[in-house]
Amino acid sequence: MSAEEKRALLKEWEESCKNLKEQMKKLGHDIVLVPTALSKSEIIQEKVEKQLRCKIPEELYQEALDANAYFLIMQQYREMQKEYLSEVSEL
Repeated sequence: MSAEEKRALLKEWEESCKNLKEQMKKLGHDIVLVPTALSKSEIIQEKVEKQLRCKIPEELYQEALDANAYFLIMQQYREMQKEYLSEVSEL
């Protein structure tokens, strides 16, 4: 089922629920127990939250790798600096 078909089906469901509620109000019933479908914004919000939950650990892992690479570069820089200073002091 394509996204367009799903949207159409969801829209039909929401319209059906709305029509049923209106008809029940005309009959004198204020409360209608109809399963509520998620609105389009709620569906989109759930998808975004799911993507964020998946993306945050990936970003944290990448940041840890970057920090480790930076640490190794700085460590190598210090070692090279010590070697240079020892060579210069020998001269």
